[in-house]
Amino acid sequence: MDNGFNVNIDGQPAISNAGPDIAQCGTGDFTMAANNPIVGTGTWTLVGGAIVAIEAPNDPTTEVTGLPAGQSATLQWTIANGTCPNTSDQIIITNNEIPQITAASANDPVICGGNGLIELTFSSSVPDGNYNIVHDAGTFPGVTVSGGSANINAPEGQYDNLRITVSGCTSTQDIDITLTDPAIPTIAINGFASPTTC
Repeated sequence: MDNGFNVNIDGQPAISNAGPDIAQCGTGDFTMAANNPIVGTGTWTLVGGAIVAIEAPNDPTTEVTGLPAGQSATLQWTIANGTCPNTSDQIIITNNEIPQITAASANDPVICGGNGLIELTFSSSVPDGNYNIVHDAGTFPGVTVSGGSANINAPEGQYDNLRITVSGCTSTQDIDITLTDPAIPTIAINGFASPTTC
């Protein structure tokens, strides 16, 4: 008679590493980068934020799709093995909106060597604050955006491809502004007469 019995000892699951947080611009599809466990089975779950689709929950490098623009989601990578305590790690994925910029108006300088005025408007993804407005030939530093608009005083010149960057995302509109000094006045001589006496 065999009175022996079997004892199963589960290995401690690998330490979970969900990978770094991911922030993207204008795209709601992400590729995960968790560790592939040597011991145990990993599973992705959604634990907070916007609803997304996890294409292959047990794949450490699964695709996660459908995150709406301007929103974030928190996912958890959990590694389990038998009766041992699970290990888990979380990652935040963010789909930042691409900011939109529009030229509302542009007024030329009223005097030679003076400043004209550029009025810009922005989408709701640009919160109030100070920003660098970049163009192909330079930068307008520290421009104040308030209520979705900003005014820039600038001398005559060509300001091509005006753009703004918010949360690492840069606007893509090709905004070109030309400011021109007023015409230089001319003096017309209608005629002249020489003195008739010394």
